[in-house]
Amino acid sequence: MTKPREKVLITNGEAKSALTVARALASHGIEVHVGAEKRIAITLWSRFVARRHLVPSSLKQPQAFAEALVRLQRRWGYDAVIP
Repeated sequence: MTKPREKVLITNGEAKSALTVARALASHGIEVHVGAEKRIAITLWSRFVARRHLVPSSLKQPQAFAEALVRLQRRWGYDAVIP
């Protein structure tokens, strides 16, 4: 039986550093999901990202952002969430 791939959510898809992290994790066989406020976020368009999620702004709507993360965690069962 094959061990399931580890799965990580990166929450700040707008940041260039998120793209660097996504590339590094994917190169180690980790399934990368990214959350971002806007569709134009750089990391959402990376070929290293398995799933893309639009989420509310953590600064403008912190409660809605937290609720979105809880929903994503319940649905996908992340091993880690990277802010």
